[in-house]
Amino acid sequence: MTETKQFTAAQSPAAQSPAVDTRPDLAAAIALAGRTLAAVRPDQYDAPTPCTEFDVRRLSSHLVGVLRRISVIGRGEDPFSVPSFADELADGEWAAAWGPAAEEA
Repeated sequence: MTETKQFTAAQSPAAQSPAVDTRPDLAAAIALAGRTLAAVRPDQYDAPTPCTEFDVRRLSSHLVGVLRRISVIGRGEDPFSVPSFADELADGEWAAAWGPAAEEA
């Protein structure tokens, strides 16, 4: 049996280490994901991804939803107030939605 440690925010290992500005890494990841979404072709929407529960369509929707949640977290709001999927977007609209969400993040 494996024991899982639970930490409060003040007790977490990250809280014990010196402050590191991770914003440049986040910005690089956001830029890469945006370029990737822009490169997805319609014939790829039903293709599998390394996340076995998501095809390309579902993962694209999820990426936009997660980016929106990052913005909410940055404002100090509840990330669960935003859906984890951008289901309101039609196929292929993910890249267009990415730009505004990335700016907000």
